[in-house]
Amino acid sequence: MRILVLSDIHHRHIRAQSIIEKVPHDKCILLGDYFDAWGDSDFEARNTAEWLRDYVLPNKKIVPLIGNHDAMYFYNENTELRCSGYTESKNKIINKILTEEHKSHFNWYHIDAGFLFVHAGVTKPIWNNMVDGTHSEDKRGNCLELANDVLKFHTEFNHQEAKKGVHAYLFAAGWDRGGIYRDGGINWVDWNSFVPVKNINQIVGHTRHKVPHILVQQQGGGIFQGPITDYYRSNRDFSSPLSVNYALDTDSNHYMVIEDGVVNIYDSIHHTNLKDVGSNIAIPDSEMNNLT
Repeated sequence: MRILVLSDIHHRHIRAQSIIEKVPHDKCILLGDYFDAWGDSDFEARNTAEWLRDYVLPNKKIVPLIGNHDAMYFYNENTELRCSGYTESKNKIINKILTEEHKSHFNWYHIDAGFLFVHAGVTKPIWNNMVDGTHSEDKRGNCLELANDVLKFHTEFNHQEAKKGVHAYLFAAGWDRGGIYRDGGINWVDWNSFVPVKNINQIVGHTRHKVPHILVQQQGGGIFQGPITDYYRSNRDFSSPLSVNYALDTDSNHYMVIEDGVVNIYDSIHHTNLKDVGSNIAIPDSEMNNLT
């Protein structure tokens, strides 16, 4: 299985479509945030919505996730989910093009290749809040199976709350992004506030970087967090991580390919593997990459 991952398109659908067509893959995961950009227009909103309708949703290889800049249009009557970039004119255009049937094919998360894919990330405080008192201990052995059970329950509950106009906590901003909750939800938590969850590898977008970032959670409480290029140049021992997490939002300047448990990141213009830029150090092999 060869999985292509793209993050935070924000109207850059021409570049995204070019990558989808040029890079061989068996599955493509889009990490959400298709809409809104600084100084964008109704015209761009229309083009992006039509691209989603005509190119993304009919493509059975593509798994489209929901970002915070999508949720506010998908739940267009819920003012509590709105964020920067929202306009009523864009809302009307997007919802005229994307019907409720179209929107039903977008997902809040996806689990594949030993990773949890979600727009901003599931942090330890949110994870602990979801698990406590809701799911039995006997499923904790397989963390991704448990994650699927937990997220399936809580995303559906918050989906119903959001439809009612309630400020659904799982989709809401935390203090780090100006929200009312202490901890940011799965669509909102800033990478600088991301606290990893033991035994759950994650791939997220949402927080912009010049190059993708990585966070390796190690035994004994140690964490390596920084640009992936610094990670490749590092000589530290990351052979037995508790979790490996990636932040992929770089204004569409990079994409990820996962094949046979190996993660590679490329620049979107020259398609150069970032491992080949000044280093040949590989991402640590982790038994958690083999979780199903």
